Amino acid sequence: MKRILIHGALFSIVLFVVLELFFRFVLPASSWPRGVYEESGIRKFDSESFTSGVYTYGRYCRGRYTWSINGQGWNSIFDYETAAERNKPAVAILGDSYLEGFFSDVDKHVDVFLTELFQGQVGFYTFAMSGGFLAQYIAIIDHHAERFEPDAYVIFVNAADVAASIRQLSFRHPYYFQYSREPDGSYQIVRTPAVSRSPLRDRLLASSLVRYLRSNVQLKALGGGLADANAAEDEPAQKRRPESDPAALQEAAGFLLSRLNALGKPVLLVADCPKAWIYEGGDRTDYPDVIALKDVLPGHDNIALLELAPFYEEEFRKSGRRFSVSHNNHWDAYTNQFIARTIQGHVSGLLQPR
Repeated sequence: MKRILIHGALFSIVLFVVLELFFRFVLPASSWPRGVYEESGIRKFDSESFTSGVYTYGRYCRGRYTWSINGQGWNSIFDYETAAERNKPAVAILGDSYLEGFFSDVDKHVDVFLTELFQGQVGFYTFAMSGGFLAQYIAIIDHHAERFEPDAYVIFVNAADVAASIRQLSFRHPYYFQYSREPDGSYQIVRTPAVSRSPLRDRLLASSLVRYLRSNVQLKALGGGLADANAAEDEPAQKRRPESDPAALQEAAGFLLSRLNALGKPVLLVADCPKAWIYEGGDRTDYPDVIALKDVLPGHDNIALLELAPFYEEEFRKSGRRFSVSHNNHWDAYTNQFIARTIQGHVSGLLQPR
């Protein structure tokens, strides 16, 4: 019996070592940065540990995209400077995992392509994190992005940016700012407790096997990795509850736009769309949240909205290329470059004297 136990223990150790090496060198398990919180409650990445790595997705470890966390805590090759420190205008970019960019190399992000298009004469600072929505973007602007004094904002919106921002229309988010609609019709900001990743979890994630099971396999018992509602190959499900009142959604959209308009700086909303209709040749479909934002946009003079749908349709007709990586909805480097070209003229308009 004792011999059996010894042999079993030795076999387990050898198997663990073999799997560790396999998921480190053959099928490299995903690595990702450590999320931390500022005193304000804004979640970003730790700029002092886990500052670079390779991101893979799926059981077959697709992608192998490089990421790099800058000194300000974001996945970007650029360091962000205040107006006094730089000699050129800057545009802040806000978005969710599409802009966060773990599904393309960090030097092939939208901000990099925009910097090239503007020949380095404009700085582009990206503040993006998986699962983001408008309420969180407003909080990032108020508590974090404004310290860099950008001249304008570009905010990407998609499936549930309005609904997820309001607790009564969606869900209680575990670590992003949201608004609560009070009985008198006002909206109050709600900050959730800030809890950074524990040192014990960091030690566990040193194991390539643990990272493979958590992020690539998305084993629920280990909490999953960076995947969010955008990760599925099919169109992402709406986070909003089916019973949400369209009038309530529109009212919430009006409130969120008023908050952005009050910044006193030009804001460009860039609206994404479902893409099955583009690939399959059906009738155009749009996200209800984007429709609500369009409906209440008049009167918000500091805000413009650009819909990507017609540009996607034209580009797909010419190239036949999908706007995502393989087996996943997230943008690839090709799409990042296409998006940068598409919004270039509109970004130029943001920087013109008004």
